[in-house]
Amino acid sequence: MADHNGDMQEFRADDCSIIVDSEAMYGFQAGETVSWSQTNNNVAITEDMFGDGVAMISNKHQGQFQFNLNFGSPCNKKMADLAASRKRFPVLVKSPNETASANIAYVEKLANGSLSDSATARQWTVICTDLKVTYNS
Repeated sequence: MADHNGDMQEFRADDCSIIVDSEAMYGFQAGETVSWSQTNNNVAITEDMFGDGVAMISNKHQGQFQFNLNFGSPCNKKMADLAASRKRFPVLVKSPNETASANIAYVEKLANGSLSDSATARQWTVICTDLKVTYNS
């Protein structure tokens, strides 16, 4: 088996950018900071009872971002203001390895909250119509 250890890129958090509505986000929970996902399938196949099928090719680019802010982050106010205004805004999440972005994004709803004997997270879901993910090598 070939040795590919030298092919793997390093991860450095200070090389990453997380921008929402042209403002840098900060004050995230420990662990997973942000995630993104495509919410529709590229292809759907339907078949009749005889196994004759047709592939339906989708042109949709819907997606979502999940931002995990610490409850004490000042960025919670930014996200709450965007949720209240129902304003459309861009999102950019960039690392040296990959970029996820959208130009048409909205805060889905206010983050759920809780109080605890530890710093809890506020999970903000941002939905978008034009998720674009690129991978760098």
